[in-house]
Amino acid sequence: MKQIVLFGDSITQFGYDVAQRGWVAQLASRVQAKRDVVSRGCSGYTTATYRAVLPAFLAASWPTPAAAASVDAVVVFLGANDAVLPGGVQHVPRDEYRAGLRAILDAVAAHFPHARAKIAVAPPCIDEAAWAAVYLGRTPADSSEYPRLNAVLREYAETAMDVAGDAGWVGVDFFGALSEIKDAPGTFTDGLHLAAPGNDLLYSLVWDALVAKCPDYADEMGARGFPYWATFPPTADKDGIRAIVEGYEF
Repeated sequence: MKQIVLFGDSITQFGYDVAQRGWVAQLASRVQAKRDVVSRGCSGYTTATYRAVLPAFLAASWPTPAAAASVDAVVVFLGANDAVLPGGVQHVPRDEYRAGLRAILDAVAAHFPHARAKIAVAPPCIDEAAWAAVYLGRTPADSSEYPRLNAVLREYAETAMDVAGDAGWVGVDFFGALSEIKDAPGTFTDGLHLAAPGNDLLYSLVWDALVAKCPDYADEMGARGFPYWATFPPTADKDGIRAIVEGYEF
């Protein structure tokens, strides 16, 4: 079966959390019988660390052109950790973020030349005070103790959208969309990671971007990974069943 491959940080890694209607879980459920969703979400990663590990991921999971040809769509979602303020161990300066993200997009596109959809998601906004309390383990005295600021995250999100456009990828402005609901109760689990409303929003944005490039995903009978049961002849017709299987494009 062909694949949709996701590269990202903890927001992608935690995207399988069904208790929070994880966006990856929703996507996998939506495309069951059509595509396998393969997630390489790595908690804490920046573009710098992801750029270092990406060749190993590609070599281990898609070592040959034939394996790479099975990938129909790719999503890259990095930058939330890069935007940690200077002095934080994860901080990646914005010019280096730009270069690193572009290198990742180019490497992924080169490795999966048959992917019909290439989507880059911009880093999100956050609940600054809530995440600071989790990060510090106490209530911050004031905003000077915040490890992440939305004003800075906005700059990284704008950079991600610019890089996506320059690289020929579809950019998803998750920062802008999430800003509209970030202050609503229950959007985040901890100020940074997504609770159900945030996951619902991210899933819908990624899904719309995928369908724009791969409209057969939205067709119940389109892009199926195996023949639909009703297309087979009666079970006694073994030759007819075999002919359908052999003629199917898996």
